[in-house]
Amino acid sequence: MMERSLARLPELRSGLRRWLTEADVAEEATEDIVLACWEAAANAVEHPVGPSGDVRIDVERHRDRVLVSIADTGVWQPRHGVRFERGLGLRLVSALMDEVQVVPTRDGTRVLMWRCLPKKNSRQHTRPDSRLPRPRRLV
Repeated sequence: MMERSLARLPELRSGLRRWLTEADVAEEATEDIVLACWEAAANAVEHPVGPSGDVRIDVERHRDRVLVSIADTGVWQPRHGVRFERGLGLRLVSALMDEVQVVPTRDGTRVLMWRCLPKKNSRQHTRPDSRLPRPRRLV
């Protein structure tokens, strides 16, 4: 769990990058996943209203994909007009990841993001062996 604070996001970024490196994820995919997670986590910190709560971030590797789950305990703020400089986070996340789902839950909102993984020095997908790192709760 991570307290709802933008100041905690650098810790998330470095922890996720370390985990992806241990999971033998190629550098380009790692950078995309880290940036997408940063954006989604920033949304979870900035946008919910309601009871102050934590943000939960989980990551795991499933054979040739990485799954990131970011959950908050608030309700999304309604938009008050369109601001040019805002509102691009989920579009960026969708461009960086292969699949993104925003799921309202009883307790808040969960963003699920998947990224297919190429072999390290190739664009082909890989099927790693069973010695993958355990799923990890980052914060």
